Amino acid sequence: MYQEIPLNQLIFSAQNVRSMDSSKKADSELIAGIASQGVLQNLIVIPNKSKFEVVAGGRRLAALMHLVTHKEIDFDMPVGCQVRDAGENLTEISLMENVQREAMHPADEFEAYRKMIEDDGLDVSDVAERSGKSRTYVKQRLSLGSVCPKLLGYYRKGKITLDAIMAFTLSNDHKRQQACYKELSSSHRLHPHGIKNWLAGEAVVTSNGIGKFVGKAAYLSAGGLLNTDLFEDVVYLSDSELVTKLAMEKLDKAAAKLSGDGWLWVTPTLLIDSVSQEFDVVNLVPVLAGVPKALTAKIKKLDDVFTAIDAKCREEGWPDELDKEFDKAEEALQKANDKQNDYLTYTAEQKSYSGCFVGFDGAGKLRLRNGIAFKKDVPQPKESESVKTAGDKAKEPAVKGVSMALNTDLGNYRQQATKAALVAQTSIAMDILHYSVCVQVLVTGYHQGRNLLDMDFKVASSRTSKEDIEDMPATTVINAALEKLDTEWLAIKDEAKRFDKFCGLSKAVKDKLVTYCVAKSLTISSKGANKEQDCVVDKLKVPFAEYWKPTKENYFSRLSLKLLIESVGKLRGKTWANAAKTNTQTKAKLVEHVVEWSETPEGKAFIPTQF
Repeated sequence: MYQEIPLNQLIFSAQNVRSMDSSKKADSELIAGIASQGVLQNLIVIPNKSKFEVVAGGRRLAALMHLVTHKEIDFDMPVGCQVRDAGENLTEISLMENVQREAMHPADEFEAYRKMIEDDGLDVSDVAERSGKSRTYVKQRLSLGSVCPKLLGYYRKGKITLDAIMAFTLSNDHKRQQACYKELSSSHRLHPHGIKNWLAGEAVVTSNGIGKFVGKAAYLSAGGLLNTDLFEDVVYLSDSELVTKLAMEKLDKAAAKLSGDGWLWVTPTLLIDSVSQEFDVVNLVPVLAGVPKALTAKIKKLDDVFTAIDAKCREEGWPDELDKEFDKAEEALQKANDKQNDYLTYTAEQKSYSGCFVGFDGAGKLRLRNGIAFKKDVPQPKESESVKTAGDKAKEPAVKGVSMALNTDLGNYRQQATKAALVAQTSIAMDILHYSVCVQVLVTGYHQGRNLLDMDFKVASSRTSKEDIEDMPATTVINAALEKLDTEWLAIKDEAKRFDKFCGLSKAVKDKLVTYCVAKSLTISSKGANKEQDCVVDKLKVPFAEYWKPTKENYFSRLSLKLLIESVGKLRGKTWANAAKTNTQTKAKLVEHVVEWSETPEGKAFIPTQF
């Protein structure tokens, strides 16, 4: 039953299911709307003695109370209400009232704002004040007027998403917009990123990478033209050739400052993150110089303590007390080693055959990669009697003048005898295994690294249908690990000498090499596909949220409506999941809602169940 009830007789009800506070932005919009137009949607109430409890419409009641406090309305102002019986299913009423509300379609907002400006003579500030929205928000909605009417029609029919239609505002050319839609929709690439790339052509953004490195000011000073994305506050530098020219000029200046440091060469590059893949180079490792004797002695003492605790832990099965001592000793040793690393430097000899790449990182900051040597420039080791003998014998037949069958048999006898000798030589066995792993993973060529063991190791491909692996933070971490490896030994052409050099590396250097190569070779499927793989993931306690971000394109839009609700509902809770199931909104709108939620602190912790 409809009834107008004085505001001072309305009270909040504990039976309203909305328990989470809304955002300040949403509240301010609601307050502005009520102040301008009044309460347009009736509150649902039940009688309670001389008062009425509001079971649906708590935010509207709070907004009214705010206006009373600021003396904008009277406390006894009549408010339109639907009065329900206290015996009805009030929880269901409250739930459905909260989840079935649907925001105005953005295209309708555009039309409404346009009419307020054209028909009522208001400006953007006036519209913002009356609607409770920010000026930026109103300007964004008005920018939809730059979109071709035909595309707006597709948007109203659900053929184009809001994110996609906003991307079209990057250009005011309707013919260009339609051409973009025709090409991308036919190839199933009609997503915001693809639309912006198509419309911007070769343009680059100023928010990261080369665009940020060059900077908007320098670009404009050189006569460059800009383009803007109002919805994301992104600025595009339209002239990519000019951007590249300015970037190289800036890198040349940075390189000139390093030219007197003794390096063989200093080279500017736009591909600093892929130097190891683009060029035939190896990484040199700096050496310690001038380390104080006291620090060296401290590290030796800490290392002895750590080794003793480690052995005791292994012997006694890692009891809790010893485990704590182990962690403490490991931390102390790491701090001392970190301090020692301050004394790492490249020698004059190393600089004589290596150099520096000068570039910029993804954040647009200047980045140096020094101690890089082209394989052809790395000095080959001098002849040593033992290595020379081993190398010469390997090239000659084992026995001359015998039949092929006998020669093969002799080789197998030799193999078996060597195996017998190796079973008691753990250190050499580890070197053979690790050498084979590292060479096969780090060197191109099928025969490489297969001369000693009848085993194959290779890089496990991580490739998705979206071709977006290179954009993952995880890829940045892996590439950074490669840059820190000592790979100078790979430049030795003679395979026997190369193996001998590898055996002479320190255990710490070998461990880093092997760890990287094992990581590159690792095969992992979705959760539940393989128990051994799941065990590895559990032991590593992989922080998936740090290494990968679910987006509309790579995850949310690829789920069915049911799976989307189930997947997100595990983190958001049963109330949200049940409300989403009973809501009549389309999958596209729910996806947009989930994508927006994924940017919140709670949403950033979300990971798919398949992980």
